[in-house]
Amino acid sequence: MARTGCQMVGKTKMRRPLNLLLILLGLAVVTSGFGRNGHGVPTSKPFFNSKFIEIDKMMLHYRIWPASGSADTLPWVFMVHGMGGSTWSWEKNAPFLSAEGYNVVAVDVPPFGYSSKNPDFNQSADSRARLFWDFLERIHPGSVWNLVGHSMGGGIVQAMAIINPDKVNKVIFVDPALFETLAGEHRYGPSVLKFRPLEWTAAGIGNLFFVRPGQIRKLLKSAYATEPDPIDISEYYKSMHQPGFARALIRSSVQSKPAVNLDGKSFTKPALAIWGDKDTWVPLARMQPLLDKLPSVKISVIAGAGHCPMATHADLFNQQVLRFFSEIKK
Repeated sequence: MARTGCQMVGKTKMRRPLNLLLILLGLAVVTSGFGRNGHGVPTSKPFFNSKFIEIDKMMLHYRIWPASGSADTLPWVFMVHGMGGSTWSWEKNAPFLSAEGYNVVAVDVPPFGYSSKNPDFNQSADSRARLFWDFLERIHPGSVWNLVGHSMGGGIVQAMAIINPDKVNKVIFVDPALFETLAGEHRYGPSVLKFRPLEWTAAGIGNLFFVRPGQIRKLLKSAYATEPDPIDISEYYKSMHQPGFARALIRSSVQSKPAVNLDGKSFTKPALAIWGDKDTWVPLARMQPLLDKLPSVKISVIAGAGHCPMATHADLFNQQVLRFFSEIKK
């Protein structure tokens, strides 16, 4: 009997770490699982002008600010946010451009905002670019677009303009993370996270401890180079605190494989790169060597702005965008 008792105690001690791991995994699955509709997107509209569309099995959340007058004859603008952003990133800009005669479309880049949280979607810049061209052809076929991309979104619209230059009029880069070449497999996180149980656990921990209003405030303060507005904190928190976000983000950080090789230096569309001189996330100095190889790109620096001048210096930003777009208005 004593021997049996020792065996039972040993098994109990061995089970405790296993049980803890199973609890963490279960918690991760619960906090990072798909939403009720199978895409991890909300079943109600986040904003009054929210729309959803399924493209290649990916549900995209987007918003349209139509111009007054005949929408079919007025120019179209497509806005792509950066890492951690959403359509809210353009809240101080899209209505302004709409009032000035532009039809504006902004999208949530999967897995951000309220778009699909499919962890298997290839998050390379060219994959996202092709997804968005399919999307734009669905909502307004045959249009020529003005593109606006912030940070990570800058690389996406750069890829869009290289892949389909005839569909692009002009481009606005906002503190962009541009690429010089796009080829092979890109990994931004430790490959150990490809082990699914660790991925699920990391997702659960991320949701519990990092996707919190206090952490969002710190990130925005760093990006803005000033104290963020409480409503910005609230909106960014809501868009990140979505089922499946953490897991999909972790997966995207360890795998993205371009389908084709792209030469970033082949970008030739007229473009304006707007930078905040206090940007510590993607400083102008880091991108300057590549920008020197892109003669079609003009540079404008906004004094006192950080990584998000469209939010912190919206009036000046909007006027620069409008002036640049109005030079050639299609």
